[in-house]
Amino acid sequence: MKTKVLPIILIVMFSLLFTVTLMIIVCLPALEYTTDNTVILSVTIVRIVKVKNHNDISYIVYTEEYEDKLQIENAEAISNYAYFNTLKKGQTIEVAIPDFWFEVIDKADAVLIVSLKADGNNVITLESSNLQERKTKGGINATGFVVMSISIFIIVRCIMQIKRGAREHIA
Repeated sequence: MKTKVLPIILIVMFSLLFTVTLMIIVCLPALEYTTDNTVILSVTIVRIVKVKNHNDISYIVYTEEYEDKLQIENAEAISNYAYFNTLKKGQTIEVAIPDFWFEVIDKADAVLIVSLKADGNNVITLESSNLQERKTKGGINATGFVVMSISIFIIVRCIMQIKRGAREHIA
């Protein structure tokens, strides 16, 4: 009887892990930013701070209007680095943010910039932000499929162990 307890616990745990992972993959759509689901804000730059986190680079855009709330989550979304590097204090830029963040921007810790335009130059485009969203979603999917595969393997092994134990007990 004791030999069946651990496999049953593992079956339950990995079944839950499989289900949660599947729900994340299915329910986490890659957002497609368009002019219909974004809001354009005109802001004045105070400073731009580069943030390195392991291999990822992001930027916090400090503005007079929103302080440190506006962020470029993934530097790879910047399609015009040459112009981005010329942005300076006091310069007015247009940024687009997802519309669902606009209503709560005062309460939010950080709001994602999905497009940035300065002096008629596109620095971040909706297309480049969408490409990064798809890459991120693809990475989440790949990781999820690995977790689900491992879960299935462990569940099957536990079921086989329980059946083997039952056969040995009968014999």
